[in-house]
Amino acid sequence: LVAGRDVIVVPCFIDGSFKAWPKGWRLPRPRKVRLIVGSPRSYRARRTDKVDIYTIAAELREAVNELGETNGSH
Repeated sequence: LVAGRDVIVVPCFIDGSFKAWPKGWRLPRPRKVRLIVGSPRSYRARRTDKVDIYTIAAELREAVNELGETNGSH
């Protein structure tokens, strides 16, 4: 969706959401939840072929994982 487009992507990591709303619970519990926001990225110069699309997805997945790891969430 972002390859070759003039859009900005901001990777984000949500920390604490599983403790706040565990699987199977109807309602969330009062718990601390943090949103960790990464640096904006642009993929306007990237091609829309399959290789670049998978590469972009992998880069964004890694960026989100790094946000969690550098903030002591993993």
